[in-house]
Amino acid sequence: MEHWGSALAMVLNIGRADIVKFLVENGVDANIATPGKYTSLLTLAAVSEHADMVEFLIERGADPNMPLQAGEYGSALIAAAYVGCKGGVEVLVKGGAKVDLKVDCGDFSTALEAAEASIWLEERDFLCWDKEDEKTLSLNKAEVADLLRRYAGGSA
Repeated sequence: MEHWGSALAMVLNIGRADIVKFLVENGVDANIATPGKYTSLLTLAAVSEHADMVEFLIERGADPNMPLQAGEYGSALIAAAYVGCKGGVEVLVKGGAKVDLKVDCGDFSTALEAAEASIWLEERDFLCWDKEDEKTLSLNKAEVADLLRRYAGGSA
């Protein structure tokens, strides 16, 4: 659980969106901070390619531009861009995430900077099971960077 930070984040990560939906529908704040690497449910949903959960959380009040006060990423969009989650990036932007948002917290100041950055070794080990995964990750990050450039230019 160290990587995810909380039981709530862990159930989302293992695909139990039904439990997260139940909790949010019954009073858990969609913007709740979660300890650990991703520090918000929205961020975790976006980096885990749970596009339906990203949509649900935004509909329930999660702020796609909320600056994250801890962790390695300054926003959900920056985290999704860094790990190459195109689906997460698309849903966040359609849900109101600002492509050009600059943040002070985390390792990157913008989503485009995160998408263009090399993946750290420990992150690569976590995200990639083999060399094919590593190639796919690199391609996904390039696609995300192109997508962010198009959104920033107004052509997406």
